[in-house]
Amino acid sequence: LRCFGPPAGQKRDWPARSESRQAFQGRQLEPYSGLGPGDTSPASTPRFVAFISYSHTDGAVARWLHGALEKFPVPAHLRTHPAQKGIGKVFRDEAELASSASLSAAITQALADSSALIVIASRASARSYWVDQEILEFKRLGRADRIFCLIVDGEPFASERGQSDQECFPLALRRSFDSQQGITEPRQ
Repeated sequence: LRCFGPPAGQKRDWPARSESRQAFQGRQLEPYSGLGPGDTSPASTPRFVAFISYSHTDGAVARWLHGALEKFPVPAHLRTHPAQKGIGKVFRDEAELASSASLSAAITQALADSSALIVIASRASARSYWVDQEILEFKRLGRADRIFCLIVDGEPFASERGQSDQECFPLALRRSFDSQQGITEPRQ
């Protein structure tokens, strides 16, 4: 689990579009290239370099991150082929999922077609059923090591210290996943 965010107790002011390049200077998401425990077919080039999971309360941050990642110019010496300009397509759900009892087929497919999962971690996302389900589905695919967090509000593991109102990680992120048992307790 890799997390990025401001120091504890500080609120982050998100940069304007013009500042996006400086915010991500020198960072690149690598394509998913191996078989995980949940993969049953040979790995192919993913459709999406990343899937952004977020609470709709954090929509402004999600829109900023989506634009910043897709427009980020990959330095020439880090490109995997000469024609590559950016890191690739990033998936961000715009549809409201509340009308469905399970993740839609399109969301499930987008998760399967994504190299990495970026969770915008906040107190709202910690309470979001859908963010939790997206994390769980990504872990079912055997890609728990490809989950990245951008902490925008709250504290990681605050609920374990009795401060559940400050928690920024959904349960699926705070616990390990076992393909036989599902979510395990305690965190490992």
